[in-house]
This record gives sequence, C-alpha cells and structure tokens, in this order.
Amino acid sequence: MKILAAGDFHGKFPDKIKKYARNVDVILCTGDLSERYERKYYFKYAKQLSTGAKLGELVSPKILSKMLLKNIRIAEKIVRKLDSIGRPVYVVPGNGDFTRQRLKYKLKEYNAKGDFPSLQEVVSKTENIKLLFHSKVRLGKFDLIGFSKYNYLKNKRKRLDQLFSSAKNVIFLTHIPPKGKVDLVNNPYAPINGEHAGLKLYRDVILKYKPLLHVCGHIHEAQGKAKIGKTIVVNAGYGGEEHFALIDIDKKINVKFF
Repeated sequence: MKILAAGDFHGKFPDKIKKYARNVDVILCTGDLSERYERKYYFKYAKQLSTGAKLGELVSPKILSKMLLKNIRIAEKIVRKLDSIGRPVYVVPGNGDFTRQRLKYKLKEYNAKGDFPSLQEVVSKTENIKLLFHSKVRLGKFDLIGFSKYNYLKNKRKRLDQLFSSAKNVIFLTHIPPKGKVDLVNNPYAPINGEHAGLKLYRDVILKYKPLLHVCGHIHEAQGKAKIGKTIVVNAGYGGEEHFALIDIDKKINVKFF
C-alpha cells in the first residue's frame, strides 16, 4: 500500500503535494489544516497564560473573533483541495483545527461569540475525507487507528487500549509525536524551545502494542524517521512548506521524505 503522509498545512496546500498524492492509495493527514493567526499572542503572553489567564482577557475578543473566522475559511480551502485529489483521506484533528468541541472551548477562552462552521460541518460536504477522533478503519490488510489528543475524552488511555486490543497490522495516526522521538522543538520563538514536546501516552501505547507504523506531525522542524522498539515513527513535517512523506508499506516499510 502506498501512503502519502502530510499535515500542518496551516492554510497552504502546495501543488507539489497534490501531484504526488494522485499516485497513492491513501492520504494520511496529521491535522492542522488551518492557519493560527492568534498564535503570536500565545507566544507574546506565554507567561500570563501559564498562570491561568485567558487569551480573551489579554486581547480584544473582537480581534480574536475575526482571526478565528479567517482561520476557519482558510481550512475550508484546504479541505476542498484535499477532497479534489480523489483519494481516500483520513485526518486526525490537531491543535490548529476548529472542530465542534474545540470551537466551543476556544470561544469561551477568547470571550467571543459568533456562529462559526466547525471542521465536522466542512468535512461533511466532501466525498473523500473522513475525520478520525478516536476510531479504527480497515485499509486492506491493515488497521488504521486515528487518535486525536483533542477529542476531549476523559480517559484517553482506556480508549486507546480498546482500539488496539482488537487490531492487527496497525498503522497509528496522530497529530502529536510520541515523547522522545521526532518531537524536539527547535524554534527560538517557541516558549518550549529545546524541549521534547511529544506525548508519553503515545510512547507507552507504542511500546505495549507495537504498531507497524506511527505517522505524526505537529513539530514542523522535526520531520524525520525514528524507531520505538520495532515501530517505525514518521513525522511528516510542515506541509505548508512542501514537507511530506511517501510511505510504501508491505513486507517492509520504505519512507521517502520531501
């Protein structure tokens, strides 16, 4: 099976990715379709936010509302481009995706009001795209488990155990990498520069269930391949700047980065 792994588009979908995507069996998208125009404020007010302040108390809710709508409109364009390729596309929502649940949370955080279309509503109008919050899909002889940290489940580990316990030949798709692999932040503007920003939860699950492949993103500068036990971990990189991976998975797993 030939896979194109890409994500972190942040409002930009390069033609190069579309060109290669036409020749694969499936597209695995690591999320963050939208730009995050308000991100600069998270960096600017990192200290205040770390003590419990809400962004809507530090920045005008009107400004944040405009940015939020702009983010969503850009995500709609990315969704349409993904759908137009004509291949099955599986997406795990990231921290930059405005799902129904995350919209509710962000509107509260921003002290904002408005009627904004959620990512679920946008995807419901497509033919080829499916959102995976915490579910399993059969792809030929493989089980694809898609899991988003931003699913608002109270017990994420319990759900992961349920999914993995009945799965075979697993391809694991997430937005955030596992702790300690392809997750090193190398961005002087980031509050956590120099730290490993992956999730211990994912590392623990990989060590226990040994999926064949783990596809992730989130840390743009950490594109690459690593191993946890026998599992190959692939960070597809920053799709908005033409970073992606082609994966051929059969008896062996071959990965080519762009």
